[in-house]
Amino acid sequence: MALWRAIESVFGRAYDSTTWRDLSITDRVKAFSLAVIYGAFAYSAGQFAAGKGDRNDFVVLGLVAELMFTTAGTIILVLVGLGVFTIGAYHIHKGVMRTFHADLMGRPGLAVHVLGVVAWAGKGVVISGVGIAVIVATARAAPRDAMGLDAALRSVRALPFGAFALVVAGVFLITYGIYSFVLARHAKM
Repeated sequence: MALWRAIESVFGRAYDSTTWRDLSITDRVKAFSLAVIYGAFAYSAGQFAAGKGDRNDFVVLGLVAELMFTTAGTIILVLVGLGVFTIGAYHIHKGVMRTFHADLMGRPGLAVHVLGVVAWAGKGVVISGVGIAVIVATARAAPRDAMGLDAALRSVRALPFGAFALVVAGVFLITYGIYSFVLARHAKM
């Protein structure tokens, strides 16, 4: 996905015959941004698979803790949380309003339609939840209490209905993963 979006940002889109000269700056920035995001996810997954995730957690935790010590850092973290929440809200909107159909070629069947709605909305709920968690964690800021992903998931699990929330989030992400395979078949490329 990262490579596809990077190529799209340079050469344009094949599905609507948009050449590199015709592609707007907005479309280029969007494609490049998605390439960077997908690349970061791929890198992160590779680091985790190689067993190197813990060291990276400490680097990020140190940066977050330093940001929490300053007013400007706190503002930055809240803005990041709001940005993540907004991205999640966009995904929810894209699923519920079915605007993801514009990304698909032809008229996929009912199963693809239902899968797309659940996948986009579910992914949006998870992303928005992460944004809210960043904002809440920043508001309750205690830099010494900053934690990595494993500890954060354990703390969610300890909440009432926390285990249920994690299962629901997992199901939403799995649904989006399945939808990604469908997207690979039906996407306008």
